[in-house]
Amino acid sequence: MKRVILLVMLSVMWLFDFSEAQAETVSEKAETKIVKQQLAIKKGQVFSIVAPDTKAGGEDAISEYYQRAFPLAESLGLQRHMSLKVGSTFVGNYHPSGFIFFSWPDQSSENKLTNHAEWSEIKALRPLGWDELKIYSSMAKTDIDITFDSSKFYTLAVAWFNPDKPTDYLTYLDGIEETVESIGGRFILKVHHPRFEAHASPLINPGQITLVEWDSPEGLKTLQQSDAFKQFSPYLTSGVTAFELHNIVPVG
Repeated sequence: MKRVILLVMLSVMWLFDFSEAQAETVSEKAETKIVKQQLAIKKGQVFSIVAPDTKAGGEDAISEYYQRAFPLAESLGLQRHMSLKVGSTFVGNYHPSGFIFFSWPDQSSENKLTNHAEWSEIKALRPLGWDELKIYSSMAKTDIDITFDSSKFYTLAVAWFNPDKPTDYLTYLDGIEETVESIGGRFILKVHHPRFEAHASPLINPGQITLVEWDSPEGLKTLQQSDAFKQFSPYLTSGVTAFELHNIVPVG
């Protein structure tokens, strides 16, 4: 109950905080060149979205982790695709620096890493380098081909479903999708029930990760002011036990 009340409060704060975040985003884009990044993952590949929150003083542990983990993982098929910077966190108390996309050729390739004799020792470096390192993984059901364009505006939402009302969040998304599209938004990726890995958070898999591309930052604010949002937002607060909403930005 307390968590639901907190989410309602955060949703209200999101509306008031957005104008400032929007102004900063527009200002940044006016001063920087357009960046485009391609995310291409084939059906059947296992992909991961990594959201790091670096620990103060954790640089040495991170350096050692990178030096040991990546050569091993890459030898087994890991591919790093791209990273997106977090511009603002509108809802939620987790503030990662960005979201990084990786992929494996298949599940057996990833399993070779987790079963490797050195992996448990390497993985033990994570709490020394990061306050938290959230990793969401899933097998691609279809080909994923997304071009991220810094002239656009992107939001990434992570929703942990309320087990007492497991379909409410999907009702919320279905209810706003037509309005999102009418104001220049597109649902470009929905990851259902990703596997969740972390060292400082409860290991409860989220119900869905949702990526939306907007033609401009105004689209998100317009959505909040729409009749559809007012009608269906109660399903957002009743349908989740935890929720994060981030603005993400392609980086060169």
